[in-house]
Amino acid sequence: MAFLGERWAVARLIARCSKRPADCAAWEEFVRRFHPTIRSSVTQVLSHKSAGDGGRSLECSEALIGDLVEAVYSRLVEDRSKALKAVRIRRADSINNYLAMISLNVVLDYARHNRMSVGSN
Repeated sequence: MAFLGERWAVARLIARCSKRPADCAAWEEFVRRFHPTIRSSVTQVLSHKSAGDGGRSLECSEALIGDLVEAVYSRLVEDRSKALKAVRIRRADSINNYLAMISLNVVLDYARHNRMSVGSN
């Protein structure tokens, strides 16, 4: 039953983060909990894309990773927090999987924009 309490806590946190004006305390908690997931997802996808980009080198610099992580947060709140409001917490790892998916899409969008290979390797 401990999961149910955590699930509701996450759902409430997401609801608070999706409201405007911004709830600074909620966002601090969101970043504390989920920044490692977002950063790890961005880094993994970017490294994978870089390794399989057909010989074109993509430098996975800290600055690029930081920019893409920032883009994930922007994606979550754009269009009146549409992506945040779309989160459905069904299992303990639902939010982490959702954030990994958003991170994947952000990196793929970056890759397309910069003409990197975006096919599966």
